[in-house]
Amino acid sequence: MRIGNLPFTPLTPEADIQRGLEWLLDPAVVSRVGYNANFAVLTEDGGTLGTFGAVCHFNLSVDYGDATAIALFAFPVGMPEGRKKVVERYVKWLTEESFAARFFLGRNDNGLILSTDIPSPLVQNIAILIRHIRELPTLYFELFDYLLDKGWSGNLAYPLAFNTAKPANDLKGLMDSKVKDYGGGHRAFRLFSLDSYQNFLVGEFGPTLTPDLSPYRKQRGMYGGLRYCMSLGNYPFNLYGPALTRIYHNPAKDIMADKDIRAAVIAHRQKAFVEAASKIPNPFNPNLRLRPDRLTEEDMTFGEVIEIGFPLLKKKGLLNEC
Repeated sequence: MRIGNLPFTPLTPEADIQRGLEWLLDPAVVSRVGYNANFAVLTEDGGTLGTFGAVCHFNLSVDYGDATAIALFAFPVGMPEGRKKVVERYVKWLTEESFAARFFLGRNDNGLILSTDIPSPLVQNIAILIRHIRELPTLYFELFDYLLDKGWSGNLAYPLAFNTAKPANDLKGLMDSKVKDYGGGHRAFRLFSLDSYQNFLVGEFGPTLTPDLSPYRKQRGMYGGLRYCMSLGNYPFNLYGPALTRIYHNPAKDIMADKDIRAAVIAHRQKAFVEAASKIPNPFNPNLRLRPDRLTEEDMTFGEVIEIGFPLLKKKGLLNEC
């Protein structure tokens, strides 16, 4: 199912939205904000059940009773002032342009009010996207901004920027690093086959997102979001089972399967090798201290994906957005 076709009728009373916004601005509440996850589940009986300084949003799976809204600290509260500038464009994409934007019921300088009239796995995925703002290092956001500056949409930039490992100290070093899946937790999606990347771009979340699922306000849950956008052709897993197998994948293999892209990448590497051989390396370059990635014919660097792979895929009509 496409996420844009998911029926959505928010049932949260305006008074509860305002209660959540006031909670986010309460000085006594703000003073407790720390680490990654800080939020409150607002219940229909007037309760405001807060979690502060948590590693993740696991407590969203706790049954608090009928939940009318979720207030999440989304912005760099209590963090260095410069952090706001770092995350600025990501916040704009998340709150105004991403698939999640229509599920936010309100916002202020500190955070967002998220609807509970959507399925629990979707709530968890959106919470993780929000948590990136506090949790992830600057380089993730720098790559996101770099891709936007190159004319990429936020939807195209997000999977590459936030679902990959960052084995470098800066953007320049990252461009020569091999693209790898993050390979750990604390990510909303596993978007690392080309098919699943395409699904994300068009909002195809797959068969586990259906309009008859119980909303979060009535049924809590934590797991299931990793299945969104997954390509069944690439992953032999039990779609509705408790766990996935082979959830890690690298889109470079799919991209390099295209003979025209492979030829362009090989030509690029040959040219780069000749140019590098004629230069004396700078011993003060911090990226020289990192072990260089060994590239196979199925690997691509960030620079190769950005400058060669994706432009050719889009030109050939193999990667399309709505």
